[in-house]
Amino acid sequence: MIGEKTKRLQVLKKAGCNVPAFVAISSEDLTKAPEEIAEIIRKEIPAEKFAVRSSALSEDAEKNSMAGQFLTKLDVSRSDLEEAIEEVCDDAKEKLGSLSEFSLLIQEFIEADFSGIAFTRNPHGNREMVLEYFSGRGDVVVGGLVKPIREAFYRTRKEVASELPNIYKIKEVFIAIENVFNFPQDIEWCMKNGELFILQSRPITSLSDSQHRAFLALEKELHDGKYYFAKTETCDVAPNPSPETFSLLQKIYAENGPVDRAYNAFGITYTDTRFLTTFSGELYVDKEKELQSLFPSHSYFFGNKYAPRPVHLKGFLTSLKNTRQLSRLQGDDLKIFDQISQLLKKELSHVSEKQAIEEFLADYELIFTINLLAEKALRDLKKTLPKNVSLATALQVFPKSLRPMLEAPKDLVGNTLEFSDTSTFVAVIAGHKGEIPPIVGMTDEEKLRLAQEFIRLREYGRWLALRHISRLRTFLTIKPQAHTGASLLPRVITDMPIAGDAKKPLGVSAGIASGKIVHTPEQGGILVVSSLTPEIAQHASILAGVIADHGGLLSHFAIIAREIGLPVVVNYPISELKEGKNIMINGSTGEVVLGTE
Repeated sequence: MIGEKTKRLQVLKKAGCNVPAFVAISSEDLTKAPEEIAEIIRKEIPAEKFAVRSSALSEDAEKNSMAGQFLTKLDVSRSDLEEAIEEVCDDAKEKLGSLSEFSLLIQEFIEADFSGIAFTRNPHGNREMVLEYFSGRGDVVVGGLVKPIREAFYRTRKEVASELPNIYKIKEVFIAIENVFNFPQDIEWCMKNGELFILQSRPITSLSDSQHRAFLALEKELHDGKYYFAKTETCDVAPNPSPETFSLLQKIYAENGPVDRAYNAFGITYTDTRFLTTFSGELYVDKEKELQSLFPSHSYFFGNKYAPRPVHLKGFLTSLKNTRQLSRLQGDDLKIFDQISQLLKKELSHVSEKQAIEEFLADYELIFTINLLAEKALRDLKKTLPKNVSLATALQVFPKSLRPMLEAPKDLVGNTLEFSDTSTFVAVIAGHKGEIPPIVGMTDEEKLRLAQEFIRLREYGRWLALRHISRLRTFLTIKPQAHTGASLLPRVITDMPIAGDAKKPLGVSAGIASGKIVHTPEQGGILVVSSLTPEIAQHASILAGVIADHGGLLSHFAIIAREIGLPVVVNYPISELKEGKNIMINGSTGEVVLGTE
């Protein structure tokens, strides 16, 4: 028997990929002496140097890669082949107990100019291709011993910047390999004199078949050029809209609709740019179109950071006026409280579907007005906070309200504007939670009170919208059911990938962990190490997280950490991390927060 690593190389060689000459030694043949195996290799591969690799039957499975868990010997001379084979087999026997589930892969060794790894999709769940490579041999990259060069790009982009020669050809080879296996691949490769060699390929275990199909469907809809789609708060009202719900959303943002009327009441000019769209059934906002609905002279596509800025003369005066008016937004929260209270108490009568939609759109003007004023109140509050206090912290302090809390209507069903959402209604109301000390340095309590009031009013507005949705649902012929599927697409879809800066702290395995800093893995806690090496895996069950100075998103241990859900941050200056101190890490964002001893 031979392992998946070898089987996949056989498939790639048959598909025409440039694979170094190799020989597979099955588990049955491993009963032969190392000298006999070495002689077979020397006859089959007329090379001066070899790579002796494991190909265990448990390696490179669809959901468990065991990346880097067995010994590999590189740059092995013809005379040292027996010794290398014996070392690799002894290591496997120690880890597996026997060689009955183990095979060998012997390859011609390539003394590479560049070596690295390619993930045909980002293992964090984004669709870009990610390369990590280094000048020289690849063991320093996969072993997490260096900070590799990191590049990322989309296959839909015609222009690709890279330090590698023949990057277009390389990209196409990696895409072809993904197509051969019909699944995103983790590929080890090297280059010598401009020639690309494929050393091995395994599935990306942190991605699912459903995600892969969603990526393929998405790429059929995307164009080559500039685009910027995102799931914003607007999308939270109906994350997976049915056709009926999407039609209602279009009416909300249409010319002379409730959004248009709410803006006009504040002297703001709004244009319906049809910025809502869907990909694979998930709701997105076209950020460029949304921006130009209020600021027609602006664009996100000037530079490479998606920062909105004025780039057109046309519409400049409208943009300037809208900026001024948005900064001056004001609303009487007491008056709005009375309005929303009356509407929630008002009985919705039996009317036609057309009239029910008209009444919903009429009330939604107030709902959207509340949303605008809530956002303005939060911005104003944030400006008054001390630098060491976040907005989230401030909103945990509840000043005394000037009015009583309303009770939610008894007949509410669902929690979004989606007609098929029949989940149990949950009210989200912030109230006073007892004696909470005031924020040190907070001088403008009125802004805090106003922000809290409008957050509460925004929740009341949601109740009002849900009352209308419940009535409109009675006109539908579709069978109502709650959407329970998880999102398969990234929150942001752009023409430029987000792979992280190799010079900044980088989260390579998602999750949040807290604990004491330790420098030896046997202690448990948050392990701090110089290099993100595969050997750490044997202690993973007692670790809360890992921080490393060196290592990459695609290193072997990063792969294993993602599979078992262990948070990991790399590229962090570990010299400042002292044993015994408390620490919190976020393996998604790369955030590291130091505590005390």
